[in-house]
Amino acid sequence: MPPSKSIGWKAAALAVLSVALACELGLWFLQLSGQRVSLIWPSAGICVALIYFHGPRICPWLAVGHLWIGVRFGFNPAVALTPLLYVGEAWLAWLLSFKSRILQSADRVSIIRTLWQILPAPWLAAIPAAILMTLAATFSGRFGEDEFVMTTARVSAAHVHGMVALAPLFIHLFARDFQLLSPDDHWIGFAALTTAFVLMAMAFTNVFRDVMGMTSAAYLPFPMLMVAAVSLRPPVISLALALWCLASTTMTSMGMGPFGALRQVQPLELALYNLLVCYTTYLISVGTTRLIHQLERSQLTLEVAGVETWEWSHKSGFRSMRGEKLKSEIFHGMSKPPRTENLTRLAGSDAATKGQVPDEWKERLETSDAKELLLSTGKVTSRGRDGNALGAIGLLQDLSAVRKAEDALIALGHQRAILKSLQTRLNPHFLFNALNAIRALVYIDPNQASDAINTLSRLLRSNLRNVERPLIRLDEEIRLVSDLLSISSIRFGDRMSTRIEIPKSASSALVPPMAIYNLAENAIVHGIEKNAGNGTISISARIEGERLHVCITSPGQLGTKPSPGVGTKDVLQRFELLYAGMAEFELSQASENEVQARISLPFQDHESADC
Repeated sequence: MPPSKSIGWKAAALAVLSVALACELGLWFLQLSGQRVSLIWPSAGICVALIYFHGPRICPWLAVGHLWIGVRFGFNPAVALTPLLYVGEAWLAWLLSFKSRILQSADRVSIIRTLWQILPAPWLAAIPAAILMTLAATFSGRFGEDEFVMTTARVSAAHVHGMVALAPLFIHLFARDFQLLSPDDHWIGFAALTTAFVLMAMAFTNVFRDVMGMTSAAYLPFPMLMVAAVSLRPPVISLALALWCLASTTMTSMGMGPFGALRQVQPLELALYNLLVCYTTYLISVGTTRLIHQLERSQLTLEVAGVETWEWSHKSGFRSMRGEKLKSEIFHGMSKPPRTENLTRLAGSDAATKGQVPDEWKERLETSDAKELLLSTGKVTSRGRDGNALGAIGLLQDLSAVRKAEDALIALGHQRAILKSLQTRLNPHFLFNALNAIRALVYIDPNQASDAINTLSRLLRSNLRNVERPLIRLDEEIRLVSDLLSISSIRFGDRMSTRIEIPKSASSALVPPMAIYNLAENAIVHGIEKNAGNGTISISARIEGERLHVCITSPGQLGTKPSPGVGTKDVLQRFELLYAGMAEFELSQASENEVQARISLPFQDHESADC
């Protein structure tokens, strides 16, 4: 989780309060045990988790929280250095655990990353801080010089103890992935965890004193912890391990258990014992959870690809690798003997003919009702002394889905071919009429004829250029329409006038090429050409909400049962291919002598669409 950009007062208050409470808990352990080094230092783990969540910006507030030690313990040179050293230790642990370059080449889902984060990194951070703390305490007279090495080891172990026991728990809490599992679904893990706690309590209260040594009894819960680690997710295990360390530390401080018997408290031994519990249990939980996650993703991928995994044995026959019922119809009736003949059938016709299952095979099969086309891949895993197969595994892929996908691609290619054909379709009558009008102009006005040829050439070139483009800008389409109207005006002269109103906001909207062109051409053929008097063709556009509206008005009258012409049919067919029912088209009698064609399309802007 990335650190927040700034630290609010709530986060600062939480940091100060949580660190102060953790320090108070550590001082309580110190007073309870009567030792000079606390058995566990909870603030070490909480500081790492807070820096992980908020980043280094939280460090000053962590230092403020550590001032509580001076308030409770009295200020001296060692205590004065505590806020700086404790926060520096947590910052270094966070840096080594989550920001180290060593981890950049490591697989993020591998167990190696977690192993580094909870094993070497805390020690590398705790040892330098412990050396400085012990030096300061030695100079202040709290420890003798002959105690320097052992004190440094105890302080280092206590702080690593706190980081490994509490940092994972609070990181899971801050990352919001702490979800308690349902006891109904994971009852084995919860039962094993409960049993482990009971055995630990019995071992620390000397219940097994007459049966075995106290140290040996302390390791009785380990098998149950391993079962719980395999069954439960890391967040739940992190909570269990935190409670485990706090409980064992409390009992040891009270003179109970193998590490506190007869008030001879051994903080270093207890720290190493609890660290062994945390290392093994948490690493197994992380590794198992990630392995299960990867297996589930692999199985889901196979299911999406239409692949069914199976295993076979001579005694029990076929079954799914996930323990579920096999879905393919080819397995129907294969659950009963003869077992080997069923495997031979799955291995293909050659195996059925020879009566011997090959070591490996890859065959195409078809069910008796021809509903399924399957690809059978398998391998024999074991054979008897007589050479007959005793076990096998394999995959069964439904090629019917592949065939359907191929058919869909063929249909899509056909659809695109139809669309391309519609986009390149020009009315031949328009070309003939345009060429005849230009031929007449050659003798009357050569300059105007030359301009008309250039316009026609530009129109044809634009049409060819737009063949591979399903959508173009509205202003490009309007330029094509303008060229069409310009060429048509040569033929009709004063009989035809035009009016085009396209606002700037709509000019970048995307439309199918030749769509408005075909409607404008219809307006010329059915409106201007059939109208004895003068007429106006007007084209307008507007944006309303998330839709583009285009209106083409021309002179004319619709019949009692108007039917769309070739150009209109082309437009409607392309709308269906491109918009799948989301485009609207309406042809209506706007007034007594005017026909109006309206288009409504989903608005797509050229700046945000890939054409």
